[in-house]
Amino acid sequence: MRSMRLVVLAASLFACSSTEKPAAGQDAAPPAPAVDGGAGVSASITWHASIQPLMEQHCVSCHVEGGIAPFVLNAYESAKRNAGAVAGAVEAKRMPPWMPDPSCRRYQHERILPEADRQTILEWVKAGAPEGDPSQAPRKPQTASVERPKPTLVLNMKEAYTPDSSHPDDYRCFPLDHVFEKETYLAVVDVTPGQRSLVHHVITYLVEPAGVAAMEELDARDPGPGYTCFGGPRAGSNRNLGGWVPGYTQGAINTKAAQVIPAGSRIVMQVHYNTLTAKPAPDNTSVDLYLLDLPPEVELRTEPLANLGIQIEAGDANSKQVQKFYNDGSKPIRIAGVTPHMHQLGRELRVNVRRKDGGSTCLVDIPKWNFAWQQNYRFLPGEEVEVMPGDYMELECIYDNSAANQPVVNGERQPPRKVIWGEGTADEMCLNYIVTARPYEKKQGPEPVCKDFNQCFDSCDDGASVCSLVCASRSGPGCPRCVLTGLITCVQHDCSESGGPLITCIQNCSRNEAQEDCIENECGPLMPAFDKCVTPILKAGKCDSATAVCPAKLSTLQPTK
Repeated sequence: MRSMRLVVLAASLFACSSTEKPAAGQDAAPPAPAVDGGAGVSASITWHASIQPLMEQHCVSCHVEGGIAPFVLNAYESAKRNAGAVAGAVEAKRMPPWMPDPSCRRYQHERILPEADRQTILEWVKAGAPEGDPSQAPRKPQTASVERPKPTLVLNMKEAYTPDSSHPDDYRCFPLDHVFEKETYLAVVDVTPGQRSLVHHVITYLVEPAGVAAMEELDARDPGPGYTCFGGPRAGSNRNLGGWVPGYTQGAINTKAAQVIPAGSRIVMQVHYNTLTAKPAPDNTSVDLYLLDLPPEVELRTEPLANLGIQIEAGDANSKQVQKFYNDGSKPIRIAGVTPHMHQLGRELRVNVRRKDGGSTCLVDIPKWNFAWQQNYRFLPGEEVEVMPGDYMELECIYDNSAANQPVVNGERQPPRKVIWGEGTADEMCLNYIVTARPYEKKQGPEPVCKDFNQCFDSCDDGASVCSLVCASRSGPGCPRCVLTGLITCVQHDCSESGGPLITCIQNCSRNEAQEDCIENECGPLMPAFDKCVTPILKAGKCDSATAVCPAKLSTLQPTK
């Protein structure tokens, strides 16, 4: 009986589906930038004639007074003084920071230093960083300025926050006060950091009405402005609306495409402060929203692909974790961008679409992961990728958990340990968000997909996880996904050790021809540990707000027999 119940869950919870229609566009990435090996570089390269323009183009968004970089590169004396560091970073291709391999595909707002420019900088440093004649500086081209209209809405933190200097990385979530009284169409998010020397990056998340209470509770429990949130906001659907990293430039406003914010929603802003770069000072980062007056033709959404069951053994320098996400729907899934994410043990990450005919399309390939330089990557216009029914997205994360790659605490390198999914700095994640594009359809408000769930759950006499699966499977086709998505969002922080392997097991079994036997034999033994962890959380009512949109109330669970 248990296996039959879980089969229903597996089929409905983890099937990737979409309602959008196919759109024209090529899958193949354009060729990578040409490499000339430095041929033709002049022997008389000087700061004014050659280097200053390159620094302005590629470097000064970070290396400027008050910026996050440790020195400025918009003035000759500082550039000469730090020429050795510049050459080392440029030669190793660490700067400008850009992780994706361009041979996979190209993206908007790339920070790729062309090989000819790289060789020019190296030759200049090798020659002793000559200043040259200021009159030889090339004239800046006269271009017509294009001003962005004033933002529709400006949102600020309730009060300034001073980062915690006891941690090198302080992740803080700030609930923004504005409540969207009606359905709203968000075209662009622009973030303005208050302290650029401290703010490493910013992400804004949508908190739909059902998650607002959970967000407010997290805020109330944590003293001071906002609350700590390393892995994410831990409330709502974790839908990423947009953000900021040093050097990032927002594109033009597209009046035909937007993210849809349901009525009653709020926004929570996650700020990553790097306290090693500057002395902590009060920060008041703000967010500008550009909204459309009319509904868009295309709705953009951010959806997570997460391998919750990662198991990284102690000492393993090449731990490869792979998960598949199938399009089991009847319509294509159209992808317009990606946001990959790992923590500090991450070494490589790639996402490919595997076609049912044997073909493959690369979405992102990061051969050298750098935790310090994460961002979202939007595809070039017209180069969206369609995942057809029967295709799957393959997420591959590779970790270095060797003794040499462990953190140093109080001057001592820590010994390797087994690492699983979690929100802490010492935990790991294997995660990729996809930005999907679908035709906009007006919604009449949240539809109750679990109308019989609460009555069923009130009479449960089995374990919490089994009970929720059974009642969800009896309450309509959309109920299992809704209930389990809310449940996972709620308990992943506390029950990742038992929940991650269980969720991954069910997901893997959902594609097995012998689903019943697979779930019964492989996943059944994992249920008791998850039940033991999740039951007291449900009884305390901590997950009711996370599943309220279904609607489903999980705090009425009866004692397990």
